[in-house]
Amino acid sequence: LETVQEDVLAPLERMGLVPLRAGDPRLPALLRLLGVVSGDGHLSRDGKAVSVYTVWEEDARAITDDLARLGFRASVYRRARQLGRRDELCVRVSSRALHGLLSA
Repeated sequence: LETVQEDVLAPLERMGLVPLRAGDPRLPALLRLLGVVSGDGHLSRDGKAVSVYTVWEEDARAITDDLARLGFRASVYRRARQLGRRDELCVRVSSRALHGLLSA
């Protein structure tokens, strides 16, 4: 975390996410988010947002719940796709702190 800027680190410290101990009950949520962002999401280039894409409502809810467990509020956006394809759901958090945590 030495490369994370102080304006990113301070909110994480206030939220109790840094340092995060192995026994912290939020660790499973953080690990799930790290996995899903690595697979079906991305960290914005400007360092200000984290997004995850899915077509399943229950996945979007689970991601949103995990983010809430960590103290972040997500927005969910829906994008209609071509006929015969499910709508795409984008779970997005505008947070330099979360971006920094996942990129550290």
